[in-house]
Amino acid sequence: MNLIKLCIPVLLALAACSGPQGKALHRIAPEVNSYRYSGLDRISPGDTLAIRFQSNPEAWDQEVVVQADGNVSLKALDPMKVGGMLPSELDEALRSAYAMVIQGGYPELTVSISAQAPDQVYVIGQVNQPGAVQLGPDGHLTFVQAIALAGGHKQETSWLGKVRLIRWDPATNTQLSWIIDARTKWWGASATVQLQEHDVLYVPNTRIDQAGINLDNWVRRMIPVPRILTN
Repeated sequence: MNLIKLCIPVLLALAACSGPQGKALHRIAPEVNSYRYSGLDRISPGDTLAIRFQSNPEAWDQEVVVQADGNVSLKALDPMKVGGMLPSELDEALRSAYAMVIQGGYPELTVSISAQAPDQVYVIGQVNQPGAVQLGPDGHLTFVQAIALAGGHKQETSWLGKVRLIRWDPATNTQLSWIIDARTKWWGASATVQLQEHDVLYVPNTRIDQAGINLDNWVRRMIPVPRILTN
């Protein structure tokens, strides 16, 4: 009983601390959207690359799929990291690499993306169907649409006031991050966050829910409970 009396004010305090921690969804939208990459298509995992040689195409032409780690396996070369490169940048890199393999100097070749992998964002944490969500055919997907496609947030345990958005900027090779107050009261605003491929949305547990998880782990794992043997 004393333990319960001690826990109640702690849990109430944690519940009070689970309010909004970031800027409101519609207020942070202009900032986030200003970092939305709209440049040339860069090579991504799952893309199929067509490599075409001007001389001796029968021997050297190839199509390869970019692996999850951004590498590709190419004829007569060691695995090469190509994820994030432009096709034109890979052109130059392959000319230099194949000049060491093919006689006659730098070979003439072209690289193109013959088939693109589906553009996806990832929604994890306290949603009903965490995982990958595809962008629309036009490449657009809003924050609210992504949450909906992930089965919606878990009503009892999600902390929408502290959703984290993580974005990789391929132009600068840097990772960006924002904390967003994404409570449903802001979902109807005219301004909203537009996502781009490879974005990650993390919906955390409320503090009171996380405290319950920690307490459960502490009780079950740290305090020995005798087993009751039954016939």
